[in-house]
Amino acid sequence: NTLELDVSVSRSSESSGSPTSLAETSQRSQRSQRRSQPSDKSKCSEWSSLRLILEKLGVHQLSDPKLGGKIRWVGCYVWKIRLTDATLSGTLDDRIGELQRLHHLDLRFTKVAGNLSSLQRLTKLQFLNLQGAKISGDISSLKPLTQLLELYLDSTEVTGDLLNLQKATQIRKLYLGSTSITGDLKSLQQHEWLQDLVLADTKVTGELADLQHLRKTLFTFHAENTLVTGDLSKIIWTELVQLKLTNTKVTGNLRMALKSKELKEIDLAGTNVSGDISALFQWKQLEEVDLSGTQMSGRLGRAWRGQVPELRILKLTNCKRLAFIPTGEGLLDLKHQFFSNRFPENLLLPKLIILELSGSPLNGNLMDLLGPLGMCLALASIRAAGCGLTGRLPSLLFQDVWLDHDHWSIWHPALAASLQTLDLASNQLSGVDQIPQNIQSLILAGNPEVDLRHGVLRSAIVAGTFLDLQHVRLTNSLEAKELLEANILVESPTASMSIAGGYACHDLSTKSLQITPEDFLPEELCSCAPGWAGTGANCTRCANNTFSSDYSGNCQKCPEGSRAEAAGTSCRCAFGELLEAPEGMTCGCEEGYASDQKSYVPCHNWNLACPTSGMELRSALPKLGFARLMANDKLALPCLPPRETRCNSSAGSANQCANGYQGILCSDCAEHFFATDGLCKACRSDGWMRPERPEIWYLTVSIIAVLLAGLAYVWMQSARNVEATEPKFSAKDAIKEQLKGQGPILLQMCQLWAVLALLSKDGQDGSTTDAKASPFREIPYVEALQFSLESFKDGLNLQCRFQGVTVRLACALMAPMAPLLVLMCCLVVEVFARGSGISAGLQAVALLYIGGASSASKLLRCQSVDGEGGRLPKELAFRKWLPHLFCHDESLQFVDVVGYASAVCYGLVIPFCLVYLYAKQHAVLRPGRATVAAAVHQEALEVRLVELKGSSWDKTSLKERALTRRLVAASAAYISVLMRGRVNVQLKDGVVVVKAPGQSSQAELGDVLSLVKMDTGAVGTSLKCRAIAEMLMERCILEEAEGSERILAGSKNLLLKYARCRSLYMEIVQKLVAVALVSVVGSEDSLELSFAITMAMAATSAMVQPFLHPQVNALQCCCFLCLALAAVSFGFQWAWLSRSALAVPFLLSFSLTLRPDSTHGLAVRLWQDLRQRIQQLEEGQMVEILVETFTFL
Repeated sequence: NTLELDVSVSRSSESSGSPTSLAETSQRSQRSQRRSQPSDKSKCSEWSSLRLILEKLGVHQLSDPKLGGKIRWVGCYVWKIRLTDATLSGTLDDRIGELQRLHHLDLRFTKVAGNLSSLQRLTKLQFLNLQGAKISGDISSLKPLTQLLELYLDSTEVTGDLLNLQKATQIRKLYLGSTSITGDLKSLQQHEWLQDLVLADTKVTGELADLQHLRKTLFTFHAENTLVTGDLSKIIWTELVQLKLTNTKVTGNLRMALKSKELKEIDLAGTNVSGDISALFQWKQLEEVDLSGTQMSGRLGRAWRGQVPELRILKLTNCKRLAFIPTGEGLLDLKHQFFSNRFPENLLLPKLIILELSGSPLNGNLMDLLGPLGMCLALASIRAAGCGLTGRLPSLLFQDVWLDHDHWSIWHPALAASLQTLDLASNQLSGVDQIPQNIQSLILAGNPEVDLRHGVLRSAIVAGTFLDLQHVRLTNSLEAKELLEANILVESPTASMSIAGGYACHDLSTKSLQITPEDFLPEELCSCAPGWAGTGANCTRCANNTFSSDYSGNCQKCPEGSRAEAAGTSCRCAFGELLEAPEGMTCGCEEGYASDQKSYVPCHNWNLACPTSGMELRSALPKLGFARLMANDKLALPCLPPRETRCNSSAGSANQCANGYQGILCSDCAEHFFATDGLCKACRSDGWMRPERPEIWYLTVSIIAVLLAGLAYVWMQSARNVEATEPKFSAKDAIKEQLKGQGPILLQMCQLWAVLALLSKDGQDGSTTDAKASPFREIPYVEALQFSLESFKDGLNLQCRFQGVTVRLACALMAPMAPLLVLMCCLVVEVFARGSGISAGLQAVALLYIGGASSASKLLRCQSVDGEGGRLPKELAFRKWLPHLFCHDESLQFVDVVGYASAVCYGLVIPFCLVYLYAKQHAVLRPGRATVAAAVHQEALEVRLVELKGSSWDKTSLKERALTRRLVAASAAYISVLMRGRVNVQLKDGVVVVKAPGQSSQAELGDVLSLVKMDTGAVGTSLKCRAIAEMLMERCILEEAEGSERILAGSKNLLLKYARCRSLYMEIVQKLVAVALVSVVGSEDSLELSFAITMAMAATSAMVQPFLHPQVNALQCCCFLCLALAAVSFGFQWAWLSRSALAVPFLLSFSLTLRPDSTHGLAVRLWQDLRQRIQQLEEGQMVEILVETFTFL
C-alpha cells in the first residue's frame, strides 16, 4: 500500500517560488501510508462503493490478483485506480464521486464510456488520464477539481471552454488534443506551472503572446491545426523542447525566434514562417524539423559542416523559395571533401535519416544533390519528386575525392550503402546507370524518357527492388523485351482500355515493377481495340464503312448492303445481321431469326425453330408440337394433344408432321397407319384381329353375348304360363328382380361416363392419348359399353387390311346409323309378332341410344380451334372424327345429311315416340283412375272400391270381373303394407276381408277420403297403401288393354319398371339428358354445363323416386351424382377421382343386394298370387297367402 504519484517536476522548480514542492508532498504522503492500516479492506466504508464502481467498469472480482498494484489504498480510503486494459469496456459510474480522497484515476486507452459529470465530486483528484476512452461531457464538470496536476483528455469526446480550467492553476500537464475544446489561450494566463500543453486539432484560438508567462516552464507546445496566431520572433520560451504549430497562422523569421537551447522538434509546416534554413544552426539538440510549405529559403554550403549534428528528419517539401543544392565553391567543397567521425566538426548532417524535398525548386543536377550527401552514414530516404532535377542516376562511385585530407581516386560513399528509398518522380532525368545496392524503392515515375542501362532492370527484378516506371518511356527497351520473352516479366491476364487512344493494354503481374504499358512496351503489351487500326498504342479510327471486330488492328471493308460509322466494331446491315460465311462476312439473319424478304423477325413469334443462321421464314421448321396449316404458311399453330407426338418437325415432311401423321395440324393418320386412342400407329399385321388391342373386341362380343342370353332367358320365362297354386318366391328371385332393374341404370352410368371423358385433355376427339402417358387408360374399355361401331373398328384390324381413310369414314357414318337400323328391324319384327318388335326396340334403345347419339354428335363436331384455343380459318375447320374432311366442304354434304338425320332421330324422333307412348298410357289409364280403394282395419282388414263421382257401376259380367281384379289388386297393396305372416283373404259382397289366423288387429285405418283426420303416422301409411294400390290397379288395366293395344303390349316391361305408369316421363327426360350431355361436352363451357345437367338430374331422381324398387331409385340418384363428380375430375385431370366415381355405383349396387326386397315388390308378388285365385275368391272361398319380405341383414 504505497502511494504512486506520476508527476513531473519542473527543472526550475527549486529555484522558482512554488508554494510547496512536489517532493515534499510525496514524502508526507508516504509517511501517512505507514500508519497502521486495517488488514481487511472489506470493512472499510468505501469498499462497497469501489466494488460497484469496478463492476460497472467491467471488473467483477475485486480480489483478482491481477488488480494488484492497480488499486491503491491509504488507510480505509481509495487513493489510486489505474486500469489501462484495452479490453475494458464498462461504464464510469456516478458512485465514483463517493471516493472522496481519490488522487489518481487512470483509464487511458480503454473502451470505458461515461461522462465527466461523474467526476465533479472528486475534489482531491490530482492525476486524471482518460486518453482514448469513450468519455464525453463538458469540461465544466471539472471546475471543482482545483488540485489537478495532470489532465489527459486527448482523443475523447469532451467539449467545453478552456475557461472552465481557470481555477486549476496547479496543472503541470494539460493534454486536450483531438477534442472539441474551444476557448482562448488567455484562459491559461494564471497557470504558471504549465509544462506540457497539447491543443492539437481543437478549436482553440489566441495569440502566442498569451503564453509568454510560461517562458521558463513550458517544455511542450502542440497547437497544430488550430486557430492560434502570433509572431514566433517575439516569443521567448527558454526551456521549450517540442513545438508543433502545423497549419496555423503563425508568422515570423525563424532565425529570430525561440531562444531555447533545448529544442529537439520543430513542426511549422503550412505556416508563414520565413528565413534561411541555416537558422537551424542555433539549436544543437534539434532532431526533427518539418518546414514544408513555408517561406524558407537557402542552400547547403560549407557552413553546414558540423551543424545540427543530431538532426534525423528534415522535411522541406513545397518550399517555393528553397534551392537547397549548393553552388559554386560550396558545391565543389561538399562534393570533393569528406570527413569521418574523426573530424566531427566537419561532418555534414551525420545522423540524418530522412530528407524530403519534393515540390521544392531545386532545379539542378541529380549528382549535385547526392554528391554532398555522400558521407551521411544514416541517410535512408531521399524524396525529391518534382524538383526539376536533371542528369542521370550514377553508380554512386565517386572519383577524385578527399577523405580526411587524403586523396582517393575512386571512393564508395556511405550513401551508397545506407540509401533505401529514392523518390525522383516527375523530374527530367535522362537515365539510370546503376541502382544503389541496398535500395528498396526507386521511384522514377513521370520522367518522360529514361535510358536504363542494360542489366539495371534485371537486377532490380531479381533483387525485388520496387521500381516505379509509370508514365516513363524507355529509350532502350531491348532488355525489357528480352525479360518479357523469357517470362521473367509476365503479362497480367486482364487488360485496361484507353477509350481516347483506342487501344487496350496488359499490365505486368510483377508487383515490384510498376509501369504504364503504352509507354513501357507498347508494341508487346498493347493492341488496337475493335474499331481501331494500327500497332501497339499507335492506333487510328477505322474509316467509314470499314470495321474491326477484334484486336488485330486491321480494318475490313463492310460487306455489300451494310454500313459502318468511323471506329465501327461491326457493320449494320440494312436488312438482317452480319454473319460469317465460307466466302466471308455477309448480311443475313442470325440464329433464332428468319427472313421474310422484307425484314428479319424472331422465329419464336411464329412458333418456328431456327437453330442455324440464314433461315427463311417460309422454310424454317416449326417448333416441337407446332405445325403449319398449309405448306407455305409463315405461322405454325399448336397441334392438338398429344402435341409433341403428332407434330415433330425433325421428321422433315412437307407439313412437319411426325411419322404416320398427316393433314391439318397433323390430325389424320397416313397410309399404313391406323387410328386408335387419338394416335396413329403403324400397321403390324394384315390379320383380322389387332394384335395389340384384342381385348376391346373380346369385351364387346362378350357383353353382347351376355345381353342376348339374358334377353332370351327373360323372353322364355315370360312366355311360360306355368300354373301353380302357390308359386314359390325366394331371396334369389328378389336379387334377380333387383339386378334386373339396376342393370340398365349401371349400363347408362358407364355409357355417360365415357361421354364425359371428352372433358379431359386426354379424351379430346373421342379418344385418349398414348396409354403410357394418359392417366385415363380405362376410357377405351368403358367406351366399348356404348356398343358403337367405333369400338368394333378398334377391336378389328380393318384399317390395315383395307384403306384406313375409307374404313374410318365408313365406321363414322355407320356408327350413328346402326342403332337406327336395329330399330327399323324391330319394327319389321313387330309386323309379324305383335308387341315383340316394340319390346325389342325399347330394349335396343336402352342399349344403343347413348352410343348412337354420341356418334352422331362426334360426326357433326368441327375442330375450329388449334391446340391452344386459337381460331382456325373457317375454310380449314375440319371434322374431329374425320380430320381429312373439311366442315364447310360442299362436296361432302352426305356427311352432314347422315349426321343431322341421325341427330334428329336421337334428339326428336325417339323422344317423340316415348312422348306418344306416355300419352297413350295416360289415355288408357285415365278412366280407371276414377276408382280408388278404401280400407277399414279393425278386427279385420276390409277393402272396397269407391267411385269418386259416386255413380253406380253397370252390372255387366265383364265389368264385374274387371272390378274384382282391381279390388283384389288393391287388397294386395294394403296387405303388403299392413300385415306380415300368413293371412286369410275372402271376398264378400264386393268387400275383401283379410284376417290373420288367431289374431285380431289393434290398428285402425280409416277411409282414404278422410286422410285429414288422421295423425302423421297414419297419413304416411295410408298414402303408401294408396300409392301401391294405384300401381297394382294400373297393372290390371294394362293387362286388360294388352289385347287391344299393340303399343301398350310391347311397352309393358318398360311401363312396369316404374312405380306409376305416369313416371314414364323420366324415360324421356333421361334420353334428353343423354342428348344434352353428348352435345355440351364439346362446347366452351362444357364442364359447367355437364356438371349442372348431372346435378339437376340427380336432384330430380331423388325427389321423384320414379322406379318400382327403392333400391333402383337410390342407385339412379347415386349414378348422376357420380357423373357430376366425374365431370369435375375429367375437367381437372384427376384420374383417381374419375375412377372412384365409376366404381361407387357398383359398390352401392352390391350393398343394396343385402336387402333386395321391398314393400312394392311384395305387393306385386301378392297380386300375382291372388290373381291366380280370383275364381276361388269369386266363389266366396277363403284363400290363405304368405306375406313376407327377404333380407340378408
